[in-house]
Amino acid sequence: MTTVAIHQPNFLPWLGYFHKLLNCDVFIFLDDAQFPRGKSFVSRVSVKSPGGPLWLTVPVQGKGSFLPIKNTVMVDPEKWRKKHLKTLQSCYARAPFFAEYFPAIQQVYDLECSLLADFNISLIKRLAGVFSSSPHMVRSSELNLDYDGSLDHLVKLVRCMGGTRYLTGKGRGTLRHLDQSAFAREGIEVVFQSFVHPEYPQLWGEFIPNLSIVDLIFNCGKQSEKILLKKS
Repeated sequence: MTTVAIHQPNFLPWLGYFHKLLNCDVFIFLDDAQFPRGKSFVSRVSVKSPGGPLWLTVPVQGKGSFLPIKNTVMVDPEKWRKKHLKTLQSCYARAPFFAEYFPAIQQVYDLECSLLADFNISLIKRLAGVFSSSPHMVRSSELNLDYDGSLDHLVKLVRCMGGTRYLTGKGRGTLRHLDQSAFAREGIEVVFQSFVHPEYPQLWGEFIPNLSIVDLIFNCGKQSEKILLKKS
């Protein structure tokens, strides 16, 4: 039995993203999907500052021009990369595991990289190294299936990777548009993610949910995996 999950390559994703990653055998980065219009977690995420949630945003060229994520180019990398690293330092330097895990993130920020998908996937893979195991990760653009935005395309991706189960979230859009029979016809079972956001020790007062995974990792280190999976 092979469980496949599919998701856009988000920027420093939240806990639910990594919960999905830890509960599948194959994780497909949907990098040939169109870059989302409007505000998107593909290029921004929030962290916790002394003053509350704070957005980290990666500026990109051609936003709203219908480019696929894999071709989306980051703008002025020198400027915002330094700002991001300084923000992470000011927010988390006092966190118990910041010194242990911040260098790995900084190494990705220091890479010569112009494409958003390359940058995001490098960060996700580096952060996944915190956990005891991680799935096989592949980019949809590497599978030679022409992206058309259809549900059938998702079915083809799962089938291409030998999947017998498709792990998906429970968002309103998913529940409204997902036709489970399309998967069933190919012998694929649809499984809904059972993520319940945990509470864990944080800096700066009252607990705030839905932040980047770095908030959990900097505060909890190797215990992050146990915290993520205890309610799955």
